[in-house]
Amino acid sequence: EPIPQYALKLLHRVLRYDLTIARSVYENKLVGEVVRSVHTRGSTGEGTFSISAHAANALVYIVNYKETNMMDLHELDIANRICKAILSAVREGVDSSYVPLLSILQSILVHACSLQKTFNNVSSEYRDVCDACEDFLASDFVEALKQLVKVGRKSFVDSALVQDIGKNCLELLQELFEGRLDEQM
Repeated sequence: EPIPQYALKLLHRVLRYDLTIARSVYENKLVGEVVRSVHTRGSTGEGTFSISAHAANALVYIVNYKETNMMDLHELDIANRICKAILSAVREGVDSSYVPLLSILQSILVHACSLQKTFNNVSSEYRDVCDACEDFLASDFVEALKQLVKVGRKSFVDSALVQDIGKNCLELLQELFEGRLDEQM
């Protein structure tokens, strides 16, 4: 079972107040549960999924915590889960999850691009991260990002922030995957 939504909301609020709590989340091996809670199979029926904005908000703090090892998060399949969560959020119109999900995506891509610059495409760590990020190349994912960047999405409060982070994510994808993304843009 995923972590209850109220517990995720409480975790988000505690992390916002005191980021050092993220260390306890790691020590108690709860990071994997938070990652899994972002996009889970819904209780309403077979094949339905739900997006947890509370889990996404908590995960933003965990991802950006100074002691977070992004490679540990990649082992938890964070890239695939965030990809699926963003696609579902756009399809279902879960506006409250856009900013945290895109912030997590941006952190993942910044990490991958920094590995690319540091290791010049030869490190196995870099290749592992690129392999983990392959889902971000899917045309439906790129289209979902483009939808979020479009100016017409004014129905929610943070539309300008979503557009800015979304544009930055598209630029980072372009940098990371160079010519492979050109085909879809």
